[in-house]
Amino acid sequence: MKFQVERDALADALAWVARALPSRPVVPVLSGLRLEAGDGLTLSCFDYEVSATAHLDADVAEPGAVLVPGRLLAEITRSLPALAVDFAADGDVVKPDLRERGVHRGPAARRGVSGAPGTAGPGRHHRRRRPGHGHRPGAARGEPR
Repeated sequence: MKFQVERDALADALAWVARALPSRPVVPVLSGLRLEAGDGLTLSCFDYEVSATAHLDADVAEPGAVLVPGRLLAEITRSLPALAVDFAADGDVVKPDLRERGVHRGPAARRGVSGAPGTAGPGRHHRRRRPGHGHRPGAARGEPR
C-alpha cells in the first residue's frame, strides 16, 4: 500500500476519527484505526457501540488496507511538517516518507527539537546559582552562611 496525502487534511481527519477510539478498549484490536487506500483514503474505527469514518482525497500508488494504532498515528501526524506526505506499508510496517520533498530528517530531527545541539532538552534545564546564594554543605537551615 502506498499513498500520498496532505498532512493538514490527514491530521484533521485523524483527530476526528480518533475521538471515537475507546480510551480503554476491551479488546486491543479496538484501539486500531483502519487505513484503506483505494479511491482516495478512508480512515475508520469502531468499538462495539460507536464507529467513525472519514474519506480524504489522496494519490494512491498501490491500493491496500492496514490497521494501525490510531492515537499514535494521530500524534505522529501532528508532529510532521505541513507538506504532502507519502505513506508506505511494507508488511507489518507503515511509515511516512518525507525525503522526496527535499525534507531530510536527520538524527537530531528524529529525536526532536530538544535533542538538537545547543538546546536544553527535558531534564536538562539548569538554574545557575549566583555566588553566595547556594547551600553551604554542613550548614543547617536558618544558620547564617
